[in-house]
Amino acid sequence: MSNPAQGAAQASALDLDDAIQQEIGTLVLKHPLTGAPTTSTVQLAGVIHPLRVAHYHSKQREIQKAMQLEGSYQLPDPADAEVDEVDYLARSTLGWNLVAGGQPIPFSTEAARQLYADPRRLWVRNQVKQALSQQELFIGSSAPA
Repeated sequence: MSNPAQGAAQASALDLDDAIQQEIGTLVLKHPLTGAPTTSTVQLAGVIHPLRVAHYHSKQREIQKAMQLEGSYQLPDPADAEVDEVDYLARSTLGWNLVAGGQPIPFSTEAARQLYADPRRLWVRNQVKQALSQQELFIGSSAPA
């Protein structure tokens, strides 16, 4: 059995500047059938990006207001929750490199909203949704390159 103190002595100290929270991360989409990475990318706002911070604060204010007025918070109808999720994902998307039918898809928040609402492309929405909660996607180094 190994000695835990010995393992700790072998570990090196973490320089906190090697792991800095970034405002933007890039998701590399994976093929939905093979799981292989593609050249298609989506730029996403991280948790410290002003857009995500504003969204979080807005939702918290909504919950607080409902609690103060009614003493409870009613969960939204599932259809409304889906619309809210699509809106959140679209507002958290800052750009992309996507193609459909051999043609680049121009980015806009409205184009993102349409893409994420398309049931035929639910796999894209799911990858974006999952990526927004992956801390590693938004961690970088402050060390000069």
